[in-house]
Amino acid sequence: MCTPYEDLLETGEIDIAIGRFQLNPSFSSQHIHSSNFAVVLRSDHPLIDHASDGTPVLSYESYLQASHITVQAPGASGDPIVHALGADRSKKRIALSVPHSVVLAEIVECGDLMATVPDKSVGWLLHGHQALCAVPLPFKADTNIVCQWWHKRNDKDPGHLFIRDILAEIGGDSGPPSSRGASVSDPHIARS
Repeated sequence: MCTPYEDLLETGEIDIAIGRFQLNPSFSSQHIHSSNFAVVLRSDHPLIDHASDGTPVLSYESYLQASHITVQAPGASGDPIVHALGADRSKKRIALSVPHSVVLAEIVECGDLMATVPDKSVGWLLHGHQALCAVPLPFKADTNIVCQWWHKRNDKDPGHLFIRDILAEIGGDSGPPSSRGASVSDPHIARS
């Protein structure tokens, strides 16, 4: 069975698909970046705790008790958060699901919802939103792995290669901080 991305790449309707998904081995791919997860929520969220140094933290119990907004990107492979929660996954309360994170900060800022996001996106999500903060995920989860995929017919196309190189540099693990977004050591993510 083909994924929508495979059909779009096959027909040439799209040139590149980027995300956390696996396509048929007949397509080419390149690792873009890997990231951990953080929780974005209002700085004054009622479930937030503080470590002895005043750093905001979230307990596992509070995480399960909270109402969540999730980003369900079309075609994304298994959710590392759902997998990490194991038997507790049914306890996580999903209040809202969106297909992308463009308005995520605005939604979280207006209420008591929280969102679990790749830590690389924290910097741009919090930018301009002083009422929000990010805390470490209160449990271990698999790494979020993002790849770019394209049809093999474009492997050696100079223009295509040029664009793939730019996308890999902008989104890659070794790009400059301004293009990488937040990382585990990012000052936007509170650490205990």
